[in-house]
Amino acid sequence: MRYWVAIFLTGLVVSLTAGSVMSAPHLDRSELYSGGAWRVELTVDTDGGDLWCSASTRNRAGQSFDLTLYDSGRIALFVTDPRWDLAQRDVSFGLDVDGGFWRLRGRAQGTSIGAALPSGSDAVELLERISVGRRATLINNRRLPVANFALQGGDRAFVELYDCASKISDDHALQVSADPF
Repeated sequence: MRYWVAIFLTGLVVSLTAGSVMSAPHLDRSELYSGGAWRVELTVDTDGGDLWCSASTRNRAGQSFDLTLYDSGRIALFVTDPRWDLAQRDVSFGLDVDGGFWRLRGRAQGTSIGAALPSGSDAVELLERISVGRRATLINNRRLPVANFALQGGDRAFVELYDCASKISDDHALQVSADPF
C-alpha cells in the first residue's frame, strides 16, 4: 500500500481547503464504493466543473471523517459534526491513528474543521496508517478526544479513492485551453 500511496502523491500539491462542501443542487454525487466503515464518492460541481473524490466514514454520533482529493491535486482532511457551531478561525488539532500521532493545522468553520495533510513522507505515512488502521481519534488542543472513527475496510476504500483521483487528475490534465502555449 505504501508504494501506491507514494506514487499517487507524486506531483500532487498538498493544500488546505477551508470548510466542507455541503449538499447543494449544483453538486452531482456518485457512489463508487461502500464497504467496511467506508464510502467513496465522486462529486462533480455542475456549475464550476470542478471534480473531487472523497472517502468518508461516520461514527454513531453522526460525526464524519473525510479525506478529499481534488482534480487540481489538492488534498484535504475534514471532520464534521452537525452539532458544532464553529466560528471561522485557524485551528490546531491532533489525529491519533492506532497509536501514531499527527499534529495538523487547518481551519474551522460552521460544522467542520479542515486541514491540509503534512507534506512528503509524513503524508504517505498518515495515508497508509489510515488505509490499514482500525481507529482514528481526533484530539483537541487540550489533548482531549473529540471524535473516534472506525477505519475497517480502509484498504479497499483507498484503492477506489486513488483510482478515482487518478482518473479525474488525468481528465484535468487533458483539458486544453485555446492557447496551450
